[in-house]
Amino acid sequence: MAYHFDPHKRGTTFLGHDFELTEEDNTPVSLIGASIKMQVRKSAETPVVLEWKTADGSIEIMGASNNIIHLHAKSAAAMNIEPGKYVYDVMVTDADGVRTPYVEGFFTIINAVTRD
Repeated sequence: MAYHFDPHKRGTTFLGHDFELTEEDNTPVSLIGASIKMQVRKSAETPVVLEWKTADGSIEIMGASNNIIHLHAKSAAAMNIEPGKYVYDVMVTDADGVRTPYVEGFFTIINAVTRD
């Protein structure tokens, strides 16, 4: 699934986001026992500038069907990265070790008009 975040202003708090995962027939994708990681980079070959993951609690699995990926908020300091168009994906590793990139797209950072 492709999802492009609305442009986010540099140095402002990221309030979080939810992804609801379903199969093509709209049945929920069970994330029970999965580990999930989302990384944001300038390109696939460049260093990570932002990261969320279940291992550190910045991603939480939610919902009655355990199919919602909740990205927790990031501080303004964490979001103080160079303006530009970045790429990301959400990689899910299920309990059997199968890795699937369920979501991918662009994460754009723009300058805020008002600054300190």
